[in-house]
Amino acid sequence: MFQGVALGIKSYFTAHKFIKQHKLWAYVLAPGFMNLLLFGGTILIGLHYSDALTIYFLDLLGMNEPTEDSSGWLSTALRWIFMVIFRLLFLLFYLYLYKYIVLIIMSPVLALLAEKVDKILTHNDDPFEMNRFISDVLRGVGLAIRNLAIEFTLLFALFLLSFVPVLQLITPFLMLSVEFYFFGFSMIDYSNERKRMSVKESAHYVNSNKGLSIAIGGMFYLLLLAPIIGLMIGPTYGVVAAALATHNETGTNLEKTSHG
Repeated sequence: MFQGVALGIKSYFTAHKFIKQHKLWAYVLAPGFMNLLLFGGTILIGLHYSDALTIYFLDLLGMNEPTEDSSGWLSTALRWIFMVIFRLLFLLFYLYLYKYIVLIIMSPVLALLAEKVDKILTHNDDPFEMNRFISDVLRGVGLAIRNLAIEFTLLFALFLLSFVPVLQLITPFLMLSVEFYFFGFSMIDYSNERKRMSVKESAHYVNSNKGLSIAIGGMFYLLLLAPIIGLMIGPTYGVVAAALATHNETGTNLEKTSHG
């Protein structure tokens, strides 16, 4: 497990060298700008609806109209409290769904990137086939929806367990690990699909390499902490890192892939 974690982390640094050497910046920048537009548009929608919810609840309390007396101060305080709460809830909900929104919308681009990386690593210059490409895209979308349902079920179960006095100390870490695992799963599956694995076979592979999957997904979340840049490079670096890490299961040739 720990070896897989180390390999997953290392693969992100190797991915940067790999992208730079093979001049794959077009595969990084194009989806990066798409991701920025998606993120910006979603944030604007979130701000709008969080404000609308704030007004709705203030109307229910009969405190939406500002006044000069003490109730005016209370109305202003509640307005700010509701606004902060709803915006935080929206942000948390968005970050949870974010990886699946990205995977579904960007699936065509990420599938092309996975194919390009596979050709470089294996030297198999197979001609582009539209039917196979569409199949790859549909597989990516289907897997994202499948993982979303499973992840939500597991997170809900862990949320319930968080009310148990002893378990509440570890459930936040378990919930993060689950999120990391399923995002890493989606990144790794692009490479597994290139190896013609079925979804069942891919799931078995990822389950046997939990540390690698958690590291691939966790590094992506760390990238998101870097404003703008993280959104630009996160998804594509994740796909390349997963491809490099799974190219050789032992990871012994990982360094070689970054040099030629």
